[in-house]
Amino acid sequence: MMHRRTFLETSAQAVAGLSTTCLPAGGLLAKAATGLPTELSLDGEWEFTYTPPSAAAEMDIPASSAFDTRIEVPGHWDEQYDRFKNSKWWATASSETSIEPVKFLYGTGWYRKTIDVPAAWKECAVLLTVGWAVGTIHVWLNGKKAGSYDYSVYTPYELDLTDHVIAGQPNELIIAVDNTGNVGFDSAEGGYGSGRDQSGRKRFAGGWAYIGPAGQASGIARSVSLKISGGPGRISDIYVRPGVDANEAVCQVELQVAKSGRKLGNSKLLWEIQGDGKVLTSGTLKVPDFAGQHRLEWRARASGLKPWSPSEPNLHWIQVRWIAAGVTQDSHRQRFGLRRWTFEGRKLYLNGKPVYLRGAFGVFYYPIECTIPVSKQYWLRVLSRAKQIGMNFVNFAARVCPIEMMEAADELGVVLQCGDHMTILRPYRSYYQEVWTPIVRWTRRYPSMSIYGFGGERNYDNGIIEQYQKQHDLIRSLHPEALVMPQQAIRGIDYAFDPKDKQSLTLEPFPHHAERLARYRLACELYGHYSGPAFGYNYFGTPWRTMEKRFAIYDRPLFAHELFMGMTYLNPDNRDKYTGRIPPDMYDKLGKDLAQAGLGDRWRVYFHNSSRLASICRKYCIEKVRKCDGLAGFEFLGMTDQHFMPHYTTGILDEFLGLKPGDTLESIRRYNSDDVLLLDFAGDSINRSFWAGDGFEAEVLLALYSGGVSQDTCLQWNLKAGEVVLQKGEARVPKALVGSVTKIHTVRLEWPEVKATTKLNLALRLTHAGREVSNDWDFWVFPKVEPPTVEAAADTTCLALRSRYPSLAPLDAVPNPKLRIVSKLAQDELRHLEDGGDVLLLGTTPFQVNSAWKSFRPGLGGRSQHDVGSVIRKHEIFASLPHDGWGDWQFYPLLEGAPPILLDRIPLVGFAPIIEIISSAADVRKQAAVFEARVGHGRLLVSTCRVNLQNPSCVALLDAVLGYMRSDRFQPRQTVGLDVLRSLLQKRG
Repeated sequence: MMHRRTFLETSAQAVAGLSTTCLPAGGLLAKAATGLPTELSLDGEWEFTYTPPSAAAEMDIPASSAFDTRIEVPGHWDEQYDRFKNSKWWATASSETSIEPVKFLYGTGWYRKTIDVPAAWKECAVLLTVGWAVGTIHVWLNGKKAGSYDYSVYTPYELDLTDHVIAGQPNELIIAVDNTGNVGFDSAEGGYGSGRDQSGRKRFAGGWAYIGPAGQASGIARSVSLKISGGPGRISDIYVRPGVDANEAVCQVELQVAKSGRKLGNSKLLWEIQGDGKVLTSGTLKVPDFAGQHRLEWRARASGLKPWSPSEPNLHWIQVRWIAAGVTQDSHRQRFGLRRWTFEGRKLYLNGKPVYLRGAFGVFYYPIECTIPVSKQYWLRVLSRAKQIGMNFVNFAARVCPIEMMEAADELGVVLQCGDHMTILRPYRSYYQEVWTPIVRWTRRYPSMSIYGFGGERNYDNGIIEQYQKQHDLIRSLHPEALVMPQQAIRGIDYAFDPKDKQSLTLEPFPHHAERLARYRLACELYGHYSGPAFGYNYFGTPWRTMEKRFAIYDRPLFAHELFMGMTYLNPDNRDKYTGRIPPDMYDKLGKDLAQAGLGDRWRVYFHNSSRLASICRKYCIEKVRKCDGLAGFEFLGMTDQHFMPHYTTGILDEFLGLKPGDTLESIRRYNSDDVLLLDFAGDSINRSFWAGDGFEAEVLLALYSGGVSQDTCLQWNLKAGEVVLQKGEARVPKALVGSVTKIHTVRLEWPEVKATTKLNLALRLTHAGREVSNDWDFWVFPKVEPPTVEAAADTTCLALRSRYPSLAPLDAVPNPKLRIVSKLAQDELRHLEDGGDVLLLGTTPFQVNSAWKSFRPGLGGRSQHDVGSVIRKHEIFASLPHDGWGDWQFYPLLEGAPPILLDRIPLVGFAPIIEIISSAADVRKQAAVFEARVGHGRLLVSTCRVNLQNPSCVALLDAVLGYMRSDRFQPRQTVGLDVLRSLLQKRG
């Protein structure tokens, strides 16, 4: 077990600092290689050709004449189609799609370049680096196969060309990239069985890397270079990690003699560590005589070494030079950061201090770039935005972070998670070492890259835990300062049990598979926890205190997986921002669907209202999570909208990093920061509607991570109506523990007397350690009013309303009431309407409803059957329910559990619902929770809203509806034919 140490940690991070010389168009000139060692860029134009997918076990180099076009490196094939259109192969080239209508070139792309190799390279180590390409890379030099790499979708490919280079003459370099046959994101457990296709080539690497419109779009997308040493030796790797305290770094350098049969002696390593623009410490190490490879390790102490963390992303440089026989073999300059992760129970520490990771899950979608960007400026912009909204962690789910992303995260202070989800599947498990070794060796240079994972939501059985253990142990052996969170959910251990496993479950504190958990805990430092009924799929569900009890079975830091997931509508203004390979088809289709439904003018309202609802519900969800002292962090799905599937608009920001209506950067950070003030009150803190004069009590909780709070710290609160302060108070805060959620006060107040329903705001503010922590919540206070006199008859179900409306009579007691109040329509109600009577239907029968979504909260991303918000019409029934055109918290008691009626299934003249329910953009529907219509000579008002006479929102609406229906102002704008209702009744039997 890792234990907390009052230290600070390290994870080496690299940025190559070698000089670069660009190639002239005709090849590499001898004079460019003077002054070895050096690194030479091969970027620029290459000769290019293409061959279609092939099942051949070995690939044959195309004829020289086939290279009839040119391509720019770096760059994807699919961004350079104009270069190919005059080639012989273009007309028959294969293309595939991932998500329509984006296509990518499918097959093998062949790159050729001639390099004029000077005689001076004869005794030098030569290393080729191909920065990044989706698929398998094959390399030939001078017609001979030099190597292949199956995992270029994860890491750069480094290939030793020392024994292949012919010095003193032109050398022909050919690089082939094959993007065919790879296993995709949704591959079945069986996959290809052996992990190879019929040609014998590996075809499993990538997985989630192919998610989204880009699919397997390929090409050499990062630089290609040659590194030429001053002799046969080179520095092959540098890894810097923390020592025993904050002022010590453990430096590890791997040296290699690349020339076969050679042995280097009489050599030394010169090193220095730099920080804040000065040399902090330096030294010289004697290198023993060796052939092949040799590893050196030493400890460097310097008072100027500072730890890396999200709040203080301190970075340093290490520079080393290897000299043998008086000749500089190689030199290397690499950036690094020192940081150490530890834990005690479920508490996570970074550099000895408690830390709470607030994470964004995904980053799957790139609306302009289409493919995963390899621009550092792009990632600086994205991760800066993440920090602006309070995030300090990004899970680049089951993919390996681009180098540029890690560089940006290092500089900004963002913790990263990456990985691969294919090697834990049965057919591919034997390849885990060759997959994971380069992943870890490349990424351990970056202190931001802290957590490794193997996908999400796999069943924890059939040998998968044992595979987690193997991969965990390999990762930790290569990078002992890393954390491993194998999965983002613990399926088969604390949920989703196979029926045959249920007899093996431990029942307390809740049913779980204790034996599997005991094995799994050895394979991880962090647990990813599926909390769908509490924090994700239904965050109005299980109370957070219940979840706290469930967390007791875990003895390692625990992360809540896939928070919120609520979707909004698309912003119509974003359509014209699609200027890259991805066309705005999704926007065009939505516009067409809305127009066909007669709702074309509502798009902007739908976007605004759904975004406002998502804003308040997201705040509720994250605050509920932050109340749990047993969690060390969460993954929010997602930071931005992720259209890797249509309408996955679950982001805090849209796909262009824009804020949505209802949010500001400040308002988001109030609930998404190191320190958050929380309010916990009866009913799981959901209901916001109260009667004037009633008492209110709420616990004030403080989630504290930035520093201690002294006992003389003052908490202030005030209750305001607009800018008018109605009540206020303050209290001295008891000492709060850093890294914990502490109850610091109980607010007790009496809701003020009001003449009309009033929206109030309860705000909290606390100042400590020179910074202010504040948060606020809206409430609606209703005056206690006498009910209207209701002369009406009600069916048996609706007679329960007599507790407020005592004049209600049973239907069978009044021969011909003007108003009938019923829970379902029957033939008697149709005759009543035909004769000019009025009917209030507090139910759904005989109408068809959307029973798939009956919640106030926005539906889940990508689900066409879900709903995303409401449009509240200006209408007198809302006289005591003030609103801004959308359903804020005062409508929660009415809409939670209320299925909307599908009005597009009814031949309806006019569409003017009083409460319209907005459908998912993936399936546009006309829906309503409240609507009125003329039927025959009568008038009908239908409400599916919940009726709870203990809640003032419900009472205010029902009082107003009953008063309105008894007035001459009850003049519905819509019409429904009697024959339509009769037909519906017949269908319902």
